[in-house]
This record gives sequence, structure tokens and C-alpha cells, in this order.
Amino acid sequence: MKFRRPKGTKDILPEESWKWQIVESNVREVMNLFNYSEIRTQHLSILNFSKEV
Repeated sequence: MKFRRPKGTKDILPEESWKWQIVESNVREVMNLFNYSEIRTQHLSILNFSKEV
């Protein structure tokens, strides 16, 4: 069975994840200044790993 990422998604690999952490930190600081709170949503709502025979 070959695994593939879901269509329309992109993996963030270690070589670039540090850049995203900086961006997220900066955005979090600005949002806190305006009293916004974080909301976490589902990453993927449906995953089907079963294989019909």
C-alpha cells in the first residue's frame, strides 16, 4: 500500500518548519495585543485507511 498526502495539502518538513514557528509566534503576539484567542480546528475530518477487497 502506497501512502500519499491528501490532495490540496502540503507537508512542512524540518528544513522549513522553523520558519513557520517564527511566523506563528509573531502572529500570536499581534493577536494577543488585540485580545484575540486561538481556535483549533480539525486538521482532517475524514481519513479512510481501510481497503475494500
